[in-house]
Amino acid sequence: MYNSATSALIGKTLRSRYKVIQKLGSGGFGDTYLAQDLDLPFKPYCVVKHLSPKGARQEHLVTAKRLFNSEAEVLYRLGKHNQIPCLYAHFCEDDEFYLVQEFIDGHDLSEEITPGQVKSEAETIELLQSILSILIFVHQQGVIHRDIKPQNIIRRKQDGKLVLIDFGAVKNISTQGVAISSTIAIGTPGYMAPEQVSGHPKLCSDIYAVGMIGIQALTGLTPNSLLKNYDTLEVIWHNKVRGCNKLKYILDKMVAYHFNQRYQNTSVVLEALSTLQAEQSRTQPITVNLLAAPTQQVIVTQNLDATTSLVVIPKAGATLQQTKEFELTSEKVINYAPLRDFLKAGLLKEADRETTKVMLQASGRESKSWLRVEDIEKFPCHDLCTVNSLWVTHTNGRFGFSIQKQLFQSNGGTKEYDPKVWEAFGKQVGWFQEGKWLSNRNVNFDYDAPMGCLPTFLGGAWGFRVGTGGSYLLTRADL
Repeated sequence: MYNSATSALIGKTLRSRYKVIQKLGSGGFGDTYLAQDLDLPFKPYCVVKHLSPKGARQEHLVTAKRLFNSEAEVLYRLGKHNQIPCLYAHFCEDDEFYLVQEFIDGHDLSEEITPGQVKSEAETIELLQSILSILIFVHQQGVIHRDIKPQNIIRRKQDGKLVLIDFGAVKNISTQGVAISSTIAIGTPGYMAPEQVSGHPKLCSDIYAVGMIGIQALTGLTPNSLLKNYDTLEVIWHNKVRGCNKLKYILDKMVAYHFNQRYQNTSVVLEALSTLQAEQSRTQPITVNLLAAPTQQVIVTQNLDATTSLVVIPKAGATLQQTKEFELTSEKVINYAPLRDFLKAGLLKEADRETTKVMLQASGRESKSWLRVEDIEKFPCHDLCTVNSLWVTHTNGRFGFSIQKQLFQSNGGTKEYDPKVWEAFGKQVGWFQEGKWLSNRNVNFDYDAPMGCLPTFLGGAWGFRVGTGGSYLLTRADL
């Protein structure tokens, strides 16, 4: 499982007890070895960490000793957890520092999450839950791991459970309400949250790292290979995954660029994932014959809100050639073909204008530029679902009224108009910037716009005026 390496320590017995067998790895502040405990029956394996900071500068040595001692203290406190290695010993010998801990037989997650290989939504949710269930204990002890990545998570051979290792970069946080002072930026690029890079790690910095592992599992792409939005610096990845809309929202909130917009508590993330998992367990897929091509089958999924989702998949040995279609139903005999065609062509600005047009037509308000509360309350259900389905389907779950509804309610939105909630929602979808509502022509009509930015029927220049009506629309049960 490991490559051996020549070292002066190999073959040496430390404290007349720990016999070093082979080198396991090397980091910035120490080397790690596989050893045997000669004092115990059957001479079980253990892991020995040897402090050997790279570089001779005195400040490096001071930092290395501090981190080394910190890891020992944290492992002593956290080692009671079944999925965190136990600390066996921490000592100095011949002016050299050593740390002995439990050996975990297994493989790290980099062998399971490999470039080009994608995991299903269910597998990704289960993976996230497994990691977060360990992390919640770590955070409860007031500890930030700071280097969560696939290589530091081992799948234990004995029971298949995950074990979080390498606490050499941990940081204790203050519980007295005192500001956390700046510290050295430690971690792995791609998994490090922005505030951690600048030396100000927080508990939600670990949540960011777990979120990036989730995105990596779902896309098959390493974090460093993903682009970021030029204006918001948010990670662009939705175009790499079909469907999974609710999981996308959870992951987006885990890896939000600014820590204030992230989940602040590990238990809240676990609750969101558990809720999503429960919803999926009650979803019943049925295979039916719906005018599919000979090489295709259609999966119709009955959702919790009594709506249906259609997914066309190729049969064994066949290649998917066609994009799913659905009937453009309308209670008001509205022609939705132009809206569909604009969205299929990726012409989001034109599709946004067409949405305003058909929404006003369906309400009999063509001569106006907005809808009243009573218009929204009476808006035809079939027409609303058609408009929403077109947006959600052809933007891969990034835009649509149902997406806006999720974001609105995540900000505490209800049918009762609250200007603070509406403003927070406007900021999240990119309609409210620098203290003012943007006009429609200034909204970003591109796929890298904030999730839920489109359609802008409720936003734009009149966003502050239709807040009440918008609250009614974004709490409708048929979305």
